[in-house]
Amino acid sequence: MALTDNDRYLNSKEIQRRLTYAVNYNNWLFSQVEKYTGNRMLEVGCALGNFTKKIINRDFICAIDIEEEYIEVIKSFFKGRDSFKAVKCDISLPEALALKVNRFDTILCFNVLEHIKNDDIALRHMYQLLESRGSLCLIVPAFQSIFGEMDKTDNHCLRYNKKILLEKVRTAGFQVLRVRYINVLGFLSWWFNGKILRRRYVPYRQMLIYDKIIPLVSAIEGLINLPFGQSLVVIAIKQ
Repeated sequence: MALTDNDRYLNSKEIQRRLTYAVNYNNWLFSQVEKYTGNRMLEVGCALGNFTKKIINRDFICAIDIEEEYIEVIKSFFKGRDSFKAVKCDISLPEALALKVNRFDTILCFNVLEHIKNDDIALRHMYQLLESRGSLCLIVPAFQSIFGEMDKTDNHCLRYNKKILLEKVRTAGFQVLRVRYINVLGFLSWWFNGKILRRRYVPYRQMLIYDKIIPLVSAIEGLINLPFGQSLVVIAIKQ
């Protein structure tokens, strides 16, 4: 049976709710890009604010999402801050370019690009929204070979590899500074749960256990350049 738009939204909302408890995992993802971030930031796909809270004390933050409910939630979290605004916006539509007046030096886009059918247009718009020498901090799910039920539940259009993603990022105009795969154990878990067992979600208890060992996983992976992983991290700048 085909999913309705409401089904897709409820699935996405449940995934975002679960991710609020993956504190170490969220910290690990942000640590991959933190040193490349500036003080006037655009967050593409803020959802429930798991990463917004990590950047909220910068000079200016604009968080966007296509879901009105997420925008209202995040506005309530950070109300009273003159340096923060949240806007319902689709980065792949021309209207997004109106945000250029905010003079962003950084765009944060974590696990969002894979949801966008017109990802090439989205990347081109991100390029246009950045100031000269501004940074794009991008994280996407990796390897189409493990695309399964959990990807379908989270409304993914695809998973990326280095060749595909770098071509898209460079075609948009960016110069790539850094690219690497992370989270080998996550790759295996995603393959087993979503591809083999055909689960719609990572089991909640399994997620919490894994989150506890993330500091060890992070330390080990920091010592080696991995040939694969659940996620692909790209840092690029506007030339």
